[in-house]
Amino acid sequence: MLIVTNTEHMEVVKAFAEKHGLSDKLDAQLEYLDNYGCTVQEYEDGLKYVDPTRCIVLLGKDFAPQSFTVTWLFRKKDTEPVTPERARELYELRRLDEHYAFYMNGGCIFFGPNESGFGAPQFSVQLTPSAEANWSIHT
Repeated sequence: MLIVTNTEHMEVVKAFAEKHGLSDKLDAQLEYLDNYGCTVQEYEDGLKYVDPTRCIVLLGKDFAPQSFTVTWLFRKKDTEPVTPERARELYELRRLDEHYAFYMNGGCIFFGPNESGFGAPQFSVQLTPSAEANWSIHT
C-alpha cells in the first residue's frame, strides 16, 4: 500500500514525467511499490494470496531531482489489517507504529540517459546505466 507523504512533489514529478514521455516508466515503479511485500503465500497451482495491507510504502521527497525517499513498513503480527484510508489517517496522526514496524529505507531515484549516478545529483549508483531515462528502486 503506497502512501505519498509529499503530494506537491508527486505532482511535480508526474508533470515532469508527462512532459518528457516518461509517465509509463514512473507509473510502473509506483505500481511496483504499491504492491511491494503484498504476496503472502504462493500456492502450487500458481495462485497467490495477496494482502495489500501487509506492507506500507511511504514515498517522500528526495534531494535528488525527480526522486523519492522510500520507507517500508510491515504490519506487526497479531494486528488487524487497516484500510488505505485508515493507514493514511494513522500516518497523519503519527501513529502507524501501533500497527506497523519499520523494515527499511531506500529511494526511487531518477536517472537521465546514460547517468551512472556516481556523485551529484543522485549519490546513488546504477551498475548498468541505461540509454533511456528511468526511475530505479534502491535500498
